[in-house]
Amino acid sequence: MSSKPIYVDWAKSAVIIEGKRFSYWIDESTIQGYSQGYDLKWDNSFSSSASNLSGSITRSERISFIPPHSFITYNPVMLKNTAFYLKDKNNAQKVNVYTYNGLTTGHRYVFESQESPFVFRSFLSISTKEDFSVPEHFDHAFWTEEIIETYAEPASISFQRKDRFYLVKGQ
Repeated sequence: MSSKPIYVDWAKSAVIIEGKRFSYWIDESTIQGYSQGYDLKWDNSFSSSASNLSGSITRSERISFIPPHSFITYNPVMLKNTAFYLKDKNNAQKVNVYTYNGLTTGHRYVFESQESPFVFRSFLSISTKEDFSVPEHFDHAFWTEEIIETYAEPASISFQRKDRFYLVKGQ
């Protein structure tokens, strides 16, 4: 944590997956609404209906302000929405997985960065000046280091670590 305020320019920051840039900020607003209505039919030739719509329009901030000695949480990009393809099934180590229903087994795969099934970079543009007259850039690479494949549902796994993702493969 910094002793100075930090500003993050999300429009000039991105996740890079397989060389493709995915911006942390998109210039768009979203609307969430609720509609309620009714329909009256007096006979086959005449009907009447009415509806009310209420909602709110929201937009994520382009530049975030982080006060000294504090942090924010920001989740604007989905990194992966498909299961991992595991090439070498013979390289797996058998492991125990503890669930709320008891002990089960799984297969553990370990990867170095160059052989990982998923690699991405995070590029951040930050500054301690609100006008970004002195910008700094951070470009860090991340990769999947370990996969544990099991038949246990993610919600049933006890002792879930905070540095792991728990995914369900679709049927």
